[in-house]
Amino acid sequence: MTDAKHLDEIGQRAGALGALTASERAILDLVRREPDLSRAEIAARLVLSPAMLSKAVTRFCALGLMTERREPRPRLGRGQPALRLRVCPDAVVSLGVGLSTSGLSMAAVDLTGDVLEVRRSACPATAFDDACMALEANLGALIDAHGCRDRLAGIGLWLPALLDRSGDIQEVTPSQRGVDFAGFRDFLVGRFGVPVWFENRSHACYEAVRPSNLGPVVFMLVLDFGVGGSLIEEMQVFRGGHGHAANIGALFPDDGPRPTVLDLASHLGTTPDALDEARLAVLLADGDERLCEWIEARGDQLSWPLSIVVQLFNPTAIVVGGIFPRPIYEALLARVDLGRLDHPGRLHLPKPTLQVASVVGPDAMAVTSAAIPIARLLGG
Repeated sequence: MTDAKHLDEIGQRAGALGALTASERAILDLVRREPDLSRAEIAARLVLSPAMLSKAVTRFCALGLMTERREPRPRLGRGQPALRLRVCPDAVVSLGVGLSTSGLSMAAVDLTGDVLEVRRSACPATAFDDACMALEANLGALIDAHGCRDRLAGIGLWLPALLDRSGDIQEVTPSQRGVDFAGFRDFLVGRFGVPVWFENRSHACYEAVRPSNLGPVVFMLVLDFGVGGSLIEEMQVFRGGHGHAANIGALFPDDGPRPTVLDLASHLGTTPDALDEARLAVLLADGDERLCEWIEARGDQLSWPLSIVVQLFNPTAIVVGGIFPRPIYEALLARVDLGRLDHPGRLHLPKPTLQVASVVGPDAMAVTSAAIPIARLLGG
C-alpha cells in the first residue's frame, strides 16, 4: 500500500499540474511538440512576456517536467549559446486499464504518451475477485518494472457509458453492464493509493496528450463495438452542455448498418471473437470479397456524418481509431469523401486531414486509458 508521504507528494503534484493556466498549457504543449526551443523562440511563438515565460519555466523545472540546457555552440553568429528547453517524459508515468467481458488489458505510458509496456489477462471483468487479483499483479509488475511508484499520475479506466459533465454514469453500454466499474475503481484506489478516473473518451484524451501537429481542433471518431465521437480543441475535450457533445454515433440508427465490430462480424457470418487482428489481416491481404464489400459500403456511409463534422466543427484533422487493426481503418478512410455537403457556387470549407489514430487494435483500450490521468493533470 502507498504510504502517507507518497500520497501527499502525489497530491501536491496533481494539484500543481491541475492548476495550469492556459498560457502554461500552451508552453508545455509547444515544448512537447518541438523540443529544444529557446525561451525567446517560445515567447515569440506564443506572444508571451519574458516574465510570464520565465515564471512558467521555473515552475515546470521545479515540478520535474522540464529541463533547460545550454547548447554547445551558438546556432547562428557569435555570442552566448542559447538555453534550450525539453520536457522530461519520464517525470510522470500513468497507468491505464481496459475492462471488458472478454478480458483485461493494462498499460503504462509516460508524459508524452509513449507506451512503456502493455499487459493482458484473459480473466473476464465479470469475475470480479479474480479480475482484482489479476489487476493487482499486473499493475504491480508494471510499477516495479519501470520504477515509477513515486511518479504515478494515476490510473485511467475507459468506461463504455454516457457520462454527464460531472463524470457521473448515466448509462453503460448494454454489452458491458455486467462489469462492476465502480467496484474496480474503489479497489484500485484502495490498493494503489492514487487517483483513479473514469473516462468515456479515452481515445480523444490520448490524441490530446500526444505531441503532434494535428492542429488546434481535432475530431476523434472511434469505431469498435459502437460508434463514438469527440471534439478536441487546444488539448481539451469539448463536452457540451450535458457532456454528450460530438456524439456522432447518434447519426447511425441502431436498427441499421453501423461500421462496428458487431456489424462486420454479422456481414462476414462469424462472431466478434473470431475477428482477431491476425484473421482480419489475412482477409484484407487476400482481398476477401465480403470484407472489401463491407469496407466500400461503410467508407461511403462514413462520408455523410464526417461531412457534417466538417461543416459544424471545421476541424483541422479527423482522427479515426478503435480496436480494428490499422489497415482496416486505412482502407475505410480511403473511401471517405468529405465534400458530400459542398455546393457548386458556394465557398467550400477547408477540408481536414484524415488519418488513423496513434494507437489502434487490441491494446488501444488500455493505452488510451493511460492518457486519462495525464490529460486531467494537464488541465485537459
